[in-house]
Amino acid sequence: MHTNYINKKQSIFAETLFYIGFVLLYTPIVLVIFNAFCDPSSCDKCYKPSLIWFKALFRNTEILSAIITSLKISTLSATISTLIGFTAATLSTKKKRNKNWLDRSFLSPSLIPDITVGISMLLFFMYTHKYLSWPKQYNITTIVIGHIMSTIAYSYINIKTTLNACDTVIEDAAKDLGASQMQILFKVTLPIIMPSILSCWVFIFTLSLDDLIITSFLSGPGTNTITTIIFSSLRTGIDPVINAFSTLFIFVISCLMIVQLLLKNINTKKTDNKSSYANEQ
Repeated sequence: MHTNYINKKQSIFAETLFYIGFVLLYTPIVLVIFNAFCDPSSCDKCYKPSLIWFKALFRNTEILSAIITSLKISTLSATISTLIGFTAATLSTKKKRNKNWLDRSFLSPSLIPDITVGISMLLFFMYTHKYLSWPKQYNITTIVIGHIMSTIAYSYINIKTTLNACDTVIEDAAKDLGASQMQILFKVTLPIIMPSILSCWVFIFTLSLDDLIITSFLSGPGTNTITTIIFSSLRTGIDPVINAFSTLFIFVISCLMIVQLLLKNINTKKTDNKSSYANEQ
């Protein structure tokens, strides 16, 4: 009886913490969306939905240019980081002697704070500019390199986990049928883990799109991303246009996260089905 009472108390306490956390997490998001659709002529009196701030957003050339720059940086960062992570994960899985070295090399950056990565990359580019005259200026290239350094650990971990979860029976069957290592990799392994690779790409794309700290260190004059534009605009007050963009940003990120979850589920089902078929054979 006493044990049931304690369990009930713990359950109530846990639920209370959950709802408090839920409210603290989503109330700011709801307020941003609310203000994005608020008509400036009626915000102080009664709420009247309006798309005026979204129209102003698409007329703002500075923000639109920053969005295009951010998309370029995120696409390049996600693609290169995923390719490097896939190559390293494949080597770590297939060649056991390189496993510990690769693990330490790729997992260590994930433990370093972004501000430290930003400072270290800035110093690196200062020295390369001094002795190699490169880069000429801080631009998209320097930002992409910094983003790759901060996200490559995620691609390595995710892809390696997927490769380790793959049943080796499928690869052994392909090997018995005369397939080479390259054929097994590109015709057997890669199609199985492709949903996981795409999921990893989406995740890194989101991280790169959302990054502010590293971008602030490695961006130069004329290279503005949407995060730096938003941060600099906050110094003069919250522009309602930023609320409109934030609402679109929340929508896009939510869609990307849904796609990521769907791809992970597809990869799990695909791996299970392939393993079951191979075992039956």
